[in-house]
Amino acid sequence: EPWIEAVRDLRLNALRENAAKEAADKIARQHREKARLWNTSENRLHHRVDKVHCLTDFQYHYHRSINELIDSRADINDQLTKGVRKGKGKMTKKLQRFERELATFNIDYYSQWFPVKKYRRYKGETSDDAKELKRRPHKRTTHHHIDSHLNHDKSRDSIKHIKITHLPDLFVNSNEGGMPSSSH
Repeated sequence: EPWIEAVRDLRLNALRENAAKEAADKIARQHREKARLWNTSENRLHHRVDKVHCLTDFQYHYHRSINELIDSRADINDQLTKGVRKGKGKMTKKLQRFERELATFNIDYYSQWFPVKKYRRYKGETSDDAKELKRRPHKRTTHHHIDSHLNHDKSRDSIKHIKITHLPDLFVNSNEGGMPSSSH
């Protein structure tokens, strides 16, 4: 009967949706656990993992480069110690060149980056905490200070006016109340 098939289809669809939701929840839970393991927020997890992969790639690149220099120097040094007669002057110059290169060996970290890689976009990115500190949500406005005329960001209407409340007897003349006059 058609209504039995419709109920069966509804039940199967509900089971599929439940399975999909459980799979998504499992992935989200794993993502949260991985972020906790890396000691970062879920938003920055990708950034942290990419940075670690970048650093690892750079270390491999550095290792390969320095080992090529060391191996080349060792090969030439071995040939010179064995007493090769032909090309001894050239080999000595090569050995000196390798020694100079080893003494000044330096690879810039950003030199081996490829523009296709996605970690390129993370250069200079700040963390959530740093952004919050930079924004400074509890910072006072400076419009009520004496030198507020130097603050050209806001209009003069937004400057707070000093509210005069009860003045102590120190400022009150014996005959009149209020602020002392400037004629004294």
